[in-house]
Amino acid sequence: MQRLLSLEVENFKSYKGKHVIGPFADFTAIVGPNGSGKSNLMDAVSFVLGEDKKNLRVKKLQDLIHGASFGKPVANSCSVTMNCESNSQMRSFMRTISANGSEFCIDSKVVTAQEYSSVLQHLGIFIEAKNFLVYQGQVEQLARHTPEERMQLFEEISRSCEYKAEYEQKKEELIKQEESLVVIFSKRRDIVREKRQAMMEKEEAERYEMMRRQLKSKERDLHLLKLHHLENEISGAVEAANEKKREMQQLTEEKKSCDQALIGMTSEHKKLQRELHAVQIRAVNKANEVNKQKVCYVGAKQKVRHISDKLGTAMEMRNTLQKVADAHKEKIDDLKTKLSEVEKEKAKYKACVDAKSQSLELQLSDSQMNEYNVLKGESIKRCGALNRELHSITEQRDAHQIDLRFQQRLFDEQMERINNKKAAIERSTCDAMHLVEIIDSKKASLEKERDKLGHIEQQVAESKESVENIEAALSVVVEQLADIGGDHEESERERRRNDAMDSLKRIFAGRIYGRLVDLCRPSHQRYRLAVTKVLAPNMMAIVCDTDETARASIAYLKQQRFAPESFLPLSILSTPKISERFRQLTEPQGVKVVFDVVQCLNPDARKAVQFACGNTLLCESADDARKLAFGNGDGEDRQRVVAVDGTLFERSGVISGGGLHLRSRAKKWDESDLRKLRERRAFLVEKKKQLQRAQMMEPNLEMEKTRLYNLAENLKHFQSELNAKNEMVEELQHELEILNKGLAVTQSKIDGIQKIIEENNRRIAELEVTRNGIVDEVFHDFCERLHIRDIRQYEQREIHIIAEVQEQFRKFEAELSRLQNEIDFLNSEDRNLREEQEAENVKQLTNQLEDLKASEDVEEQKLKELEREHGTLKAEFDSKKTAFEESTVRMSALRKGAQQIAHKVKENEKHLVAVEEMIARRRHERRSLLHYCKVSGVELPLINGCLADVDVAELTPSLNANDESSSQPSQSTENQAHHEDEIKINFAFLPERLKKLTDEGQVKEEVKKLSEEVDGTRAAILRLSVPRVNVAERLEALRAKEAGIAEECETARRRVMTAREQFEQVKMARCARFNECFEVVANNIDDLYKRLNHSQSAQAILTADNCEEPYLDGISYSCVVPGKRFRPMDNLSGGEKTLASLALLLAIHSRIPSPFLILDEADAALDGTNIEKVETFLKEYAQKDGQVIMVSLKEVLYKEADIILGVHPASGGESAVLSFDLKRF
Repeated sequence: MQRLLSLEVENFKSYKGKHVIGPFADFTAIVGPNGSGKSNLMDAVSFVLGEDKKNLRVKKLQDLIHGASFGKPVANSCSVTMNCESNSQMRSFMRTISANGSEFCIDSKVVTAQEYSSVLQHLGIFIEAKNFLVYQGQVEQLARHTPEERMQLFEEISRSCEYKAEYEQKKEELIKQEESLVVIFSKRRDIVREKRQAMMEKEEAERYEMMRRQLKSKERDLHLLKLHHLENEISGAVEAANEKKREMQQLTEEKKSCDQALIGMTSEHKKLQRELHAVQIRAVNKANEVNKQKVCYVGAKQKVRHISDKLGTAMEMRNTLQKVADAHKEKIDDLKTKLSEVEKEKAKYKACVDAKSQSLELQLSDSQMNEYNVLKGESIKRCGALNRELHSITEQRDAHQIDLRFQQRLFDEQMERINNKKAAIERSTCDAMHLVEIIDSKKASLEKERDKLGHIEQQVAESKESVENIEAALSVVVEQLADIGGDHEESERERRRNDAMDSLKRIFAGRIYGRLVDLCRPSHQRYRLAVTKVLAPNMMAIVCDTDETARASIAYLKQQRFAPESFLPLSILSTPKISERFRQLTEPQGVKVVFDVVQCLNPDARKAVQFACGNTLLCESADDARKLAFGNGDGEDRQRVVAVDGTLFERSGVISGGGLHLRSRAKKWDESDLRKLRERRAFLVEKKKQLQRAQMMEPNLEMEKTRLYNLAENLKHFQSELNAKNEMVEELQHELEILNKGLAVTQSKIDGIQKIIEENNRRIAELEVTRNGIVDEVFHDFCERLHIRDIRQYEQREIHIIAEVQEQFRKFEAELSRLQNEIDFLNSEDRNLREEQEAENVKQLTNQLEDLKASEDVEEQKLKELEREHGTLKAEFDSKKTAFEESTVRMSALRKGAQQIAHKVKENEKHLVAVEEMIARRRHERRSLLHYCKVSGVELPLINGCLADVDVAELTPSLNANDESSSQPSQSTENQAHHEDEIKINFAFLPERLKKLTDEGQVKEEVKKLSEEVDGTRAAILRLSVPRVNVAERLEALRAKEAGIAEECETARRRVMTAREQFEQVKMARCARFNECFEVVANNIDDLYKRLNHSQSAQAILTADNCEEPYLDGISYSCVVPGKRFRPMDNLSGGEKTLASLALLLAIHSRIPSPFLILDEADAALDGTNIEKVETFLKEYAQKDGQVIMVSLKEVLYKEADIILGVHPASGGESAVLSFDLKRF
C-alpha cells in the first residue's frame, strides 16, 4: 500500500527556505486564512508530481522560485520533495527548477521526465488524469461539464486518446479506398449501361430496317391506290367534260333564239313604257290642277262658311234687339194705360169725397157752428204764434216730403237703369265669352293646322334631304360592290345558304351565332391567306351554343331540304391551351400565334376561333415557317406553322401551299362584307321608296297653306268682333259706374231729407201738444155741453176724413207722377235704332253670302270639270298601265326563260370549268404524286416510262390568275404532259380489294387508313434514332473494356477490405480501452453516490450517447437526489451538484486508485447537511480505500481529521506551516 508521508518544500513560491510539511495521516486537513499559501501547497504537490507550468499559475517554471514573481528571487532554484511509503519501503520523489530547466530525481537519482512519470503511474498517480488531486473549484466545474467534455475526460483517463491519431488515419484511408471503389464501380456501371445501350441500338437498327421495308411497302400501296383512283377519276371526268360540251352547244342555240325574241319584246315594251310615261305626266299635271282648284274651292267654301256664321250671329242679334224693342213698346203702352186708369180713379174718388163732405156738414146746428167759429177764432188768436210756427214747420215738412218722393222716384229710375245696364253688360259679356270660345277653338285649329303644315314641310324637307343622303350612300355602296365584284346577283345556292342561316338565327335566336367566317376576321389584310389556310376546314361552319342546338338545327335543315351544314357547338369544343412560350419566341423574327392575329367580332365565338386555330404559329416566310415547324429535325419539337403566303407545315411533315383555290377561298372574308353591302343596298333602296312616298305630300302643302290663311282671316274677324264687344262692355261698365255714383248721391239725399222730416215731425208734435192745451182751455165749456172729451174729438172726424182724402189724392199724384216719369224715361231710349242697324247688317251679309255662294258654285263646277278630265286621264293611265304590266309579265317570263337558259349555260360552264379544273387538279395531283415518289424514293411498278420524266419545275402552277402566259401552255409544258401521259403504272401489285373500290368515301377511308399506317410507321421510324454503322464493333470494344474494369474493381475491393480490417483493429483497441474505463466508473458511481447521500434511493447514472463508439459523442451524467424527482444536472442546487461531482471523481479514482486523494476546498459549495455527509464519507474512505488530504475552511469537516496542518502567513509575504495531531482528542 502506498501513502504520502511528508513534503519538503524549498524556496517554492511563498515558502522561503526549506519547509518540511507533515506527517500526513489517513485523514489530514489543511486549514488557513485566505492568501496564506494553501493553494501554493497544492501547487507544490502538483509540481512534484510533474504538472506543467500552465496549471501552476505561472508563465515560466523559474517564476516558481520564491520572490521571482516580483523580480527578487531568493535563490537560483527551488525544489519539492515528496516522501512516500510503498510496500513498507520509503521512496522519495524530487523535482528541482533551476536556470538550466527542470530536474527529476527518484530516491536521489536523476531520471528523465518520462521515467519519472512512468514510476508515478506505476504507483497509481496519473498527472494527465489528475486522479489524485481536485483543484479548487474543480468540483463545481466538473458538474458544469458538457457531455463532450466528459467524453474527453474519459478519453484521457482511459488513455484511448493514444489511438486517436491512428484511428483518424485508418478511417481516412478506409474512406479514400471506398471512394476509389465507388468510382470504379461507377465506371463499371457506365460501361454496362453503354453495353446495354449498344445492344438496344443493334436491336433498334434491325427494327429500323424492318420498319423501313414495311414503310416502303405501305407507301407503295398508298400511292398506287391514290394513282389508281386519280386515273379513274380523270377518265370519268374527261367523259363528263365531253358530255357537258355537247349540252353547252345545245343550250347556246336555245339562248340565241330566246335573245332574239327578247329583243323584239323589249322594243314593244319600251314603246308602251313611253306612252305610259306620257299619260302619267298628263295625269300628274291634271292632278296638280285639281289640287290647285281644290284649294280655290276650299277657300270659297271657307268664305261662305265664315259669312254664314256672321249672318247667323247678326240675325240672332237682330231678333234679340227686335224682341227688346217690342218689349220696350209694350211697356210704354202698359204705363200709358195705367196712367189713364189712375186719372179715372182720381176723378171718381174726388166726386165721392165731395158728396161725403156735404153730408157731414149738415149734422151741425147753426148756433153751434157760430159758437164753434167764435171759439175757433179765439183759439186761433191765442195760438197765432204757435200756428204760424207750426204752419211754417209743416210747410217745410211737406216740401221735404215732396222732395223725398222725387228723390225716391229718381232712385227707382236709377236702379232700373242700373239693372238694365247690368243686363246689357251680362249679355255683352256672354257674347264676348262665346266669341272667346270661338276664338280659342279657331286658335287651336289654327295651331293644329300650323303644326300639321310645319310637320308636312319638315317631312318634305327631311325626305328631300334624306333622299339626297340615301342616294349618296347608295352610290357609295354601289361603288364598293363594284370594287369587290359583288354587283352581280347572288346565285341560287348562295341565296339558299343565306336563307338557311337567317332561318336558323330567327328560330334559334340567341343560340345560333353565325358562320365562323362572319364572326371573325384577320386583323390585317396581309394575314388573310394564312388565316384562311388555318381556318379552311371550319370557315363556313355554324357556331352555336350547345350540341343540342346543333342537332335541332340539323333536323330543321333536313326538314326544310336545305344543304348540309357543319356546326361548332361551344359546349363540347375542346380548345387547346395556348402556350405563352410561343408568344415569347424571338427566332425567327415576326413569329405570332395565329389566334392573336384573328379579330373576334363576337366574344361568344372566341372559343370556336381558338378551337379552329389551335397552337398554330405564323411566320413571315415559308423558310422561317419550315425551320420553326420541324425544329431540330429529331421530330420531338415539331409545331404546326403557317407562312404569310398560305404555306402550311403540319406536325406530321405534310406541307400544303397556297394557290388559286386558296385565294378564291380567301374571298370568303369579302362575302360577309358583300352580304352586308347587299343588305345595305336593299335597305337604302327600300328607304328611298318610303321617302319618295313621303314626297308625294308636297302638292297638299299649298292646300294646307290656303286653309291656314282662311283660318287666320276668320280668326281676325272674330277677334275684331270680340274687341268691339269688349269696348261695349267697358263703355257700359263706365256708364254703370256713373249711375252707381248718382245712385249713391240720391241715397245720401234721401237719408238727409228723412232725417229733416223726422226732426220736423218731432217739432210739430211738440207744438201741437202746446196748441192742444190752449185749445182745450178755450173749448172747455163747449165740449162739456156737447158731451165730448175735447174739441179735437169733433174736429178729428172731419180732419181724419180730410186727411184721408188728402192722403189718397197724394197717392194719386205720386202714382201719376211716377208713371209719367217712367213713360218719359222710356220714350227717351230709342230701342228701334239699334234694331234697324242690325237689320241693315243682316241685309248686307245676306247679299254678300249670295255672291260668295255663286262664286263657290263656279269654283265647284271648275273642280268637277277638272276631276272629270283627271278621271279620264286616270282611266287611260290604268289601261296603259295594264297593257304595260302585261307586257312586263310577258317580257319577265321571256327574260326569266332566257335567264334560266343563261343560268344553265353558266352552270354548265361552271361545271365544265370545274370538271376541267378537276382534271387539271387530278393530273397535277398525279404529277405531284409521281414527283413525290421520285423525290422520296418510293418505288412504283411501271409498265412504260420512268419517274425521271417528271419535271420538278412543272409541279407548281402559276398563282396569278390574270397571267396570260399561264393560260397558254408552252411547248415544253405540252412535251412534259406528253411524257407524263406516257408513264404507265402497273397496278397488278395493288391488291384486288383496293382495285375494286369505286366509292369515293371508301377510297378516302382506305387512303386515310393507309396514310395513318404510313404516318404511324414513319413516326415510329422518326422516334427511332438512325442506327450507327459500327454498332457491332462498338459492342465488342465495350465487352473488352468491361473485362478490364472488372479486374480493376476486384483489386480495389481487396484494398478496401484490407483498410477496413486495419481500421477495425484500431477501433476495437480504442473501444476496449475506453469501455474498460467507462464501465468501471459507470458501475461504481451509483454505489458511491448512495454512500455520499447515505440513502439507497439516490441514483447516479452514467451513459454513453454512442454505444458503438462512445468516444465519438458525449457522456451523459444524471442524478436523482433522495426525496426528489428526476431533474437535469443544471437544475440541481450547488450542494447537490458538488455531491454529484464528488461521486464522479471518486468513481474515476476507484478505476485507477492513487495512493492519496487531495481535495482543495471541495466543500466550498456545501451546506451543513451535505458537509456532514461528505465528512462521514471521507472518514470511511480514508479508513478503507486510501489517504485523504483536504483543504477546508469548514469546522464541521476539519475537526474530524486525524491531523490538522495550519498554513499561516509570515513576514515578507512568506508562508509557514504548523501541524496538530487530533488523534489524542
